[in-house]
Amino acid sequence: MKHLLALAAAGLALSTTATSIRGLDSSKAAFYKPSQANTFRCLDGSKVIHFNKINDDYCDCPDGSDEPGTSACHNASFYCENVGHTPARIPARNVNDGVCEPACCDGSDEYGGLTQCPNTCAALAKEAAIVAAAREEIRTTGAAQQEAWSKAGRAQRTAMEASLVQKQAALSLAREKLKHAEDALEKAKATAPIEVFTTGSPAFEEARVAVEQQVTQLKEAVEGLQGKVKAQQERIAALESILSNLKVSYNPNFQDMAVKGAVSAFDELAAIEESTFPNEATLPELLADSTVLPTEVCPVPVPDKGIGALIHQFKRYMMDLGVIAHDTQPTTPPAGPPKQVQDASALVDKRKEELSSAEKEQQDMTSDLAQSYAADVPAALKDALRHLTGQCFSTRLGDYDYEVCMMKTLYQKSSSHGNTLVGTFESLKRVAEPVQDGALFGTTLQFFFTHGTRCWNGPERSGRVDVECGKSNHLVSVREAQKCEYVYRVTSPIACSLQQQQVVKDEL
Repeated sequence: MKHLLALAAAGLALSTTATSIRGLDSSKAAFYKPSQANTFRCLDGSKVIHFNKINDDYCDCPDGSDEPGTSACHNASFYCENVGHTPARIPARNVNDGVCEPACCDGSDEYGGLTQCPNTCAALAKEAAIVAAAREEIRTTGAAQQEAWSKAGRAQRTAMEASLVQKQAALSLAREKLKHAEDALEKAKATAPIEVFTTGSPAFEEARVAVEQQVTQLKEAVEGLQGKVKAQQERIAALESILSNLKVSYNPNFQDMAVKGAVSAFDELAAIEESTFPNEATLPELLADSTVLPTEVCPVPVPDKGIGALIHQFKRYMMDLGVIAHDTQPTTPPAGPPKQVQDASALVDKRKEELSSAEKEQQDMTSDLAQSYAADVPAALKDALRHLTGQCFSTRLGDYDYEVCMMKTLYQKSSSHGNTLVGTFESLKRVAEPVQDGALFGTTLQFFFTHGTRCWNGPERSGRVDVECGKSNHLVSVREAQKCEYVYRVTSPIACSLQQQQVVKDEL
C-alpha cells in the first residue's frame, strides 16, 4: 500500500525544474538541472538517466541521488526545509512511513497521506529563540567577566615583569652584600685579639684553678685504678711463682707434654715482657709530673673557644674513656668566639638567607611569567588564567564536598574521612569541537590533574575538569569515569569565547 501511495505521489512530485524537486537540499539545486537532452547525471558520475526518473520511487543511481524525496534508495537522505526554523535531514527510509519525524517540523516527510503531520516549526522556532537568548545572555555575561579577568591578569603580568627587573637588581645586590659580609668575617677572624695568660693575672689564676681541679680529679681516678692494677699484679706474681717452681722441679723425661708446653710458654712470655717494657715509669712518677705549673709569663695564643673549651673537651674525653665519672650537674658551655667574629658570622648568615629568598622569588616569578598552559592558548586567555590561579570553589555532592582550585588542586573532602587529594594541575587543552553532552555550550576547555592520593589497592587518583561557558565558577557534577579517575563538570566564564557569539546570533 505504501508503495502504491508513493508512486501516486511521485507523479505529483515529478518536475523538470530543480527548485520543485521534493526532498532536495537547495544548496545542491545546481546539480539537478536537466541537460538539453533532458537527462540527469548521478552525483557520483556513475550513470546518466532520463530526468523524469528523479523521484520515481525507483533507485537508479548507486549513490541514491536520483531519489531525494522518496524511500526507494537506502543510502539517500530527505531534506526537510522547515521554513521559519532550522532545516534538517532524515534517512530516506523514514519518508512516508506513517510516523511524523520530529526533525521535520514542517511535516514534509509524510506527503503520501498515511498520516497528517502538523507544522510545528513556528512553535519550535519560538522555543529555540528563548533558549538562544538565554545562551546569549550567559555568553555575554561570561565573556564580560572573562575580559575583566584578562584585564586583571594583564595588570598582574605587567606588575610582575616590572617586579622581576627589581628582583634581578635586588639579587645582584644580595650577592654583593654577602660577599662583603664574608670578607668582613675573614677580617674579623684575622684581627681577633690573642688572649694572653700572665702569672698572677685573674685569667691565669682562673685557668690554674680549673687545671688543678682537673688534675686532682684525675689523680683520684688514677689512684683508684692503681689499686686495681696492684691486685692484678699480685695475682700475676703468684701465678709466675707457681710456673717458676714447676719449671725448676719438673723432669722432661717423665713429665707429660702438657706440662712441657706450659713451661715453654712461660719462657716466651718472660722474654716478651723484658723486651717490651724495659723502662716502664711508675704511677707515682707520672702523678708527680702532673703537678708542674708555669711560674713565668707565658703568652699563649688561644683558639676561638679559649682555654675553657680545651678543658671541657679533655674532660669529656676522659669521661668517655671511663677514667673519670660523668658530671651529674650540667656543665657550663665553653666561651664562644670574640664578639666581633660572632657579629660578622651572624651577618653572613643573614645575608645568605636574604640571597636565598631573593633567588626563590626570582625563580617563582620567572616560572609564572613563562607559563604557557598550551600552545594554542591566546594571550588574553593566559592572562585570565593567571588571575584565576589559586581561586577555589566547591559543591556538596552526596556525602562529599568536591573542591576545584583553578590551576592548583582537586580535592574530595569529608567530615568523617578527611580530605583526599584527587590531583594537582598538570596541563590544559582547548577543545576544537565542543562536546555538547546536553549542555548549552558544550565543553571548550579541559584541565588535567595528576598524582593524587593513591587509591587503596589501586593507582594514584587523577582528574579531568571539563569546562563550559557559564556566568560564574560552578561545579555541576562529578563522576568516576574509571577506577580512581574522576571527571568534574564545571561552568565558568573562562570558557566563554567571543567566537561563540556568531553561533548564537545564527540561532537567533
